[in-house]
Amino acid sequence: MFVHFNDLKADLQGEMLGIGRFLEVEVDEELLPDLVKACTFEEMKKNADTVAPLNGRVWKGGGNDFIFKGTNHRWKGVLSDEQVAAYEEKASRVLPPKCAKWLEEGSGSSV
Repeated sequence: MFVHFNDLKADLQGEMLGIGRFLEVEVDEELLPDLVKACTFEEMKKNADTVAPLNGRVWKGGGNDFIFKGTNHRWKGVLSDEQVAAYEEKASRVLPPKCAKWLEEGSGSSV
């Protein structure tokens, strides 16, 4: 199973239910709203040092550097045109087009 950040942002509850089905975990419908709330970006940001991998110890700014802005395409304005072109060239060589599109956008393109 692949999970994309865009898909989580678009439909967190639906993605969580899909993950549960994949793992064959029965979800208590009464707990679901609280589980979904606990997994929102805002809640995870509040508890970054608890929920980040290794409690955020591997990032300079702790968990807040791992759970940063909750946005996509942060590479824009950071990578040079040459770096973007190199990525696109490599991606087109090693990935099927649908896979490359999914990596960039999420479920808007099925793999």
